[in-house]
Amino acid sequence: MQRKIAAALLAGVALAVSVAPAAQAAQSYNGVCDDHEVCNYRLANYSGGIADFYTNIPDYDGYAWFNYGGNINDSTSSLKNNADLNILESYQHKNAGGGYFTTGTNGKRASFTSTWDNTVSSHYF
Repeated sequence: MQRKIAAALLAGVALAVSVAPAAQAAQSYNGVCDDHEVCNYRLANYSGGIADFYTNIPDYDGYAWFNYGGNINDSTSSLKNNADLNILESYQHKNAGGGYFTTGTNGKRASFTSTWDNTVSSHYF
C-alpha cells in the first residue's frame, strides 16, 4: 500500500513539473531592447528603427531595421549596451575589421561623432 501511495505522489510531482511554465529568455532580434542585448538605432537619441542582438554579430549585412526598414549595415546612429557584464566593441567593418570603439556595460551613446555615424558593420562582446 505504501508503494502505491509513493508511486502516486511521484507521478503527481512529475506531472506538476512537466506543466510548469519555462523561464522566459530574451529573444534576440525582435524589435524590443531587452536586458543583456545591444540595441542599435537608426537615428540619434535612440529613435528611428531598432535592431537588437543578444550575441556577437560578425556582419550586419542582411539584418533590417524594425519599424523603419532598410539594411542596418553602415546605418547606426545611436546604441545602448544593455549587457550588464560585457563591454561592447563596435567595428567599422564586418568580422571585427577596421577601427572600433567601446561602450561600457549598461552604456549608452545617444549620438555618434561624425567619424562613427553610419559606419558600424559588426559588434562583439
